[in-house]
Amino acid sequence: MNATELKQAFFELQSQYKPLIDVLMEKQELYRTKYDFRGIEASPSPLIYQPNILFLGYNPAGGRDYWRLKKDLPLTPHLKEEKIMFFRENTARKGEWFELNKPMANPFPCKIVNLLYELASLVYPKQDNEKGTNKEPHWAKNLETSPMSMMYLNLYPIATTNGNALISLCKKLCRENRMPADCQKNEWEVRRYMVRIIHQMVKLLDPKVVVCMGAQTFHDYTYTPRKNHSIHDILISENYPNVIGFSRRGAWDGNISHIAKEIYQRIMTKQE
Repeated sequence: MNATELKQAFFELQSQYKPLIDVLMEKQELYRTKYDFRGIEASPSPLIYQPNILFLGYNPAGGRDYWRLKKDLPLTPHLKEEKIMFFRENTARKGEWFELNKPMANPFPCKIVNLLYELASLVYPKQDNEKGTNKEPHWAKNLETSPMSMMYLNLYPIATTNGNALISLCKKLCRENRMPADCQKNEWEVRRYMVRIIHQMVKLLDPKVVVCMGAQTFHDYTYTPRKNHSIHDILISENYPNVIGFSRRGAWDGNISHIAKEIYQRIMTKQE
């Protein structure tokens, strides 16, 4: 599949979000003030066919429109390709993501950056992974064709400050008569509508391994009941053999080397 065909097919799938987007944009003042709605961020990272890794987040948290919210400006959906979330300037560090001498901006993307450096040390054992040089490492310069090829998507494109707020918002959305019929049953059906879209996107992209960042992301994506997990667990599913996950509760950065090894084993085995 060439780049043009991939983009066309992907954005056709993305159009399935339209019923959600239409309701949220039309009634955004209500949803912003009462249900913590922070915008729509369905924008994928640069599209790659058959990336080795697809990182799957839960939802865009506070989103990128915080400045619009502060100024009480209308929100608009983000739908186009964007730089991978943890590689954006002033996201992991106050500066570039690889400038580890700069103050931390957000602990979650900082931990993901550390995970990538750990993975790079396994993928390129004979090369310096350049951690601590404060320069962009070699492995990040050509992600499309390297063993570190990766993409990033969110399971749910609706930005809220936390998962509980997303649930509350979906409880309201399921009472909107303009929503698809299945979505009007309960809040899980609203979320499942979005999960089904992501499954179609993943099938189209055909990654070697899907890495669910957070236990709730893993269980929602694999349609399995939520369980309590140790921060040292790697979550796996018999029904989705190319999917793994990890808990983000507590000091999960102590599990980074374990997660990196699990990703490495899967992407290198697939390449043989």
